[in-house]
This record gives sequence, C-alpha cells and structure tokens, in this order.
Amino acid sequence: MMNDLIGQKFGELAVIQRMDNDNCGHLRWLCKCNCGSEVIIRGYDLKRGHTKSCGCLRKEITAQRLTKHGHTKNGKITGKYRSWQDMKKRCTNPNHKRYKDYGGRGIKVCERWLKFENFDEDMSGWKPRLTIERINNNKGYYKENCRWVTPKQQARNRRNSLYVPYKGKQRLLIELCEEHNMPYKIVWNRIYILGLSVERALITSVKR
Repeated sequence: MMNDLIGQKFGELAVIQRMDNDNCGHLRWLCKCNCGSEVIIRGYDLKRGHTKSCGCLRKEITAQRLTKHGHTKNGKITGKYRSWQDMKKRCTNPNHKRYKDYGGRGIKVCERWLKFENFDEDMSGWKPRLTIERINNNKGYYKENCRWVTPKQQARNRRNSLYVPYKGKQRLLIELCEEHNMPYKIVWNRIYILGLSVERALITSVKR
C-alpha cells in the first residue's frame, strides 16, 4: 500500500490530498502552504526535503538577504546590486552574450567581490545611471581597478582606447585632451609623430 502522506507536515507544507501521478509515475500530493497557497508536489521531494514551501519561503529569504544590505525597494533590487550580478555573469557564465569579451578573454572578478557585502563596501559612491568601469580594460574587477562612471565616460574606455603616462598615472589620452581643451588628433601627432612628451604635447599652443 502506498504511503499515505495526508495530514503530514513538511516544512511550510501540509499534505491535504492525493493527486494523479506525473508522466514518470511519481506520486504527487496537493499541499497547502502556511501562506495560504496550494501547490502540487512530488512525494519524493517532500520526503527528501527538496521542497519546503510553495516558493514563498525562498522569496522571503532572498528579500531578507537583500533588505539586510539595503538594496531592495518595493520588491525590486537596486541598480548597484544588478551591476554586481551582471559583472559576475559576464565573467563566469559562458552563455552570457558578453562572456567572450570578459570571462572568455581571462577577465575575472576578485575573490573578495564574490560576496556582495564586500563589493558594496569597496564600491561606495554609486548613483542611479552610473555603471562600473575597469580603469585598465585588460585587468579584472577589483577595488583598485574599478570606478563608477556615466555611460558616456564608459564608452571611451575600450580595449583600443589609448592610455598614456601622465604625472605618474596611466590616463586616457582623449580625457587629457578634453581637460586641456586640445584637439585629440594634434596631440596624438605631437606624441607619436613628433616625439614630444605627453605634458609638452598638451600645453603647446596650436598655431592657427
């Protein structure tokens, strides 16, 4: 005789009725969750503890985890949390549409940032519409190599963008040109055709 689970409790679920077997012949039971919802679960999953609620328990745990860090609002995750999720997916999920440009070419997320709490602590200053950018696109995601930027700023930072040494740091040449109100093409020619230093190429006036 088949095991009668009616009246038994499994986690948040109380078994109330025997249902038809599924296509594979597995026993199924109608259960009522503590939240009031009813759901049909295989007896195997109930006994093994694979299913403990209608799904509300999992949602509650997720919501509590996000609320703990202040990154859920009206049941939706914030942009900062979404940036963290997308960053990891690009580097670890071969099925992600951008994987070939990130994980596929060796870009990794540092071990510390695999936990959102650490990422949240290290990357302060997030605001809506800002995205995470790696300062050096040939290196991975870690605190010293990342910053929050606008989409316009990030568009400049491509693998073919030109970095130059300036005052002890590696800077994008196009940003330096804008800061000094100099035409990019002229500065580039001065550095790579005439052989001037970056500093001199930026401060030498343009003859009209």
